[in-house]
Amino acid sequence: MGNGLLRKSIGVVLCVCGLAAGQPAQVIYVDGAAVGADDGSSWTNAYRYLQDALAAATPPAEIPVARGVYRPDQGAGIVRGDRDVAFALLNGVALKGGYAGVSGADPNARDVEEYATVLSGTRGALDDLPGGVSELIVTGDLTDATAVIDGFTITAGGSYEGMNIDAGSPAICNCVFKGNGIAIDIHDGSPSVVDCRFSEYQQLSLI
Repeated sequence: MGNGLLRKSIGVVLCVCGLAAGQPAQVIYVDGAAVGADDGSSWTNAYRYLQDALAAATPPAEIPVARGVYRPDQGAGIVRGDRDVAFALLNGVALKGGYAGVSGADPNARDVEEYATVLSGTRGALDDLPGGVSELIVTGDLTDATAVIDGFTITAGGSYEGMNIDAGSPAICNCVFKGNGIAIDIHDGSPSVVDCRFSEYQQLSLI
């Protein structure tokens, strides 16, 4: 795929980076630097782990995620270092990275480059567990266009996938894929991929 910008819709699904107009959405905040109640109700009380916000989401929902690094093996009920767990996209749920969060003058300020929000495949790094990478980082299986991921860097998948999509059609917008064996591995799906960047040697695999 090479370096640069990919603006492509695979299949006929249009990329809409957000929920449909008129839908009242539950908003669940995520910020690894937050020190409040850890319940997702505000930036101050944001969940520190993205997996906890996904578990709490009831569609329609929007999950703003502050800058920082988030790993799939972090969250309630998840074993640190588990290489099989991934962030699972959900129908009716929009994940939106690139927010300043509690460490910014305006927590709602959004710039996906300045406030990079990273989904990393490294496992066990925070607990001095044996280092390793995931089998994959994000899944979009059995999703439709209301499953949205917008404004994330997806990296450190090693020789594995950054994202795997099996019979799904999520909207993937404004994301950066680097350091993965395959950027997005698509099996019988029609995702929309718009304004995403792929580092050298990254590729889409369509089966």
